[in-house]
Amino acid sequence: MKLLRAGITLAALSGLVCAGTTTFAADRTLTPEQTANLYLRTFINGDFASAIELDHLLSPEFPVGNMVDLNAFVSIIDASMAWVTSPPDQRRTLTEALAEFRSVLIGSVQRSQCSATNSKVVPNAKVKGHFIATVSYECLVPDISGASAEAGDWTNMRADLKAGKLTAGVYHTISQAFRTAPLTCRISGSMNLYASPDKKLWWTSDTPKDTWALILEAMLLKPMQSKPCKTDRT
Repeated sequence: MKLLRAGITLAALSGLVCAGTTTFAADRTLTPEQTANLYLRTFINGDFASAIELDHLLSPEFPVGNMVDLNAFVSIIDASMAWVTSPPDQRRTLTEALAEFRSVLIGSVQRSQCSATNSKVVPNAKVKGHFIATVSYECLVPDISGASAEAGDWTNMRADLKAGKLTAGVYHTISQAFRTAPLTCRISGSMNLYASPDKKLWWTSDTPKDTWALILEAMLLKPMQSKPCKTDRT
């Protein structure tokens, strides 16, 4: 079972439990949808209470580790910006603008609201007696398509984007648009959960990258390409 490491440890977060700020679903069996919601809140919203509850549920069977991985998210954004070019005298300003842009994107993803809608459970063809649940979910994510009038000339911005010539001012403008963007873009996706014969415990091999990529495509790439924000990966 693959779960990413992060800078904040679940051991440290366990102090929240001692302080009485969160509770566990002790000794109860969660449905695939309930388990998926814990994963979604952990992966997308960075919700520590959900991460701790997953640790509590899964640790008897798996060495869970840390599940709130903002470092991996930052690496996705940095990789997507690696092709951006700028004159030497503008690189420092652009670096600062990209740092702001990265921070705003992280906050925007974490504002998203995702929830499992249904699941389909079938036998696991690769492991006799085990099961796979394909859980469908929907998310409302920030939509900047309606902010085009306030965000400047998007036609030129898209042309600059394709040419890899975005200025610090453009990134600042987009960052401002995301700060106030309403959660009106509805997208859908799915994740596979796995269970042993008793179906008392569901787990996934998905990582935050699988859900972040879906949300970032709807939030950023679709508006920049003049496409509808709706994204379906079920």
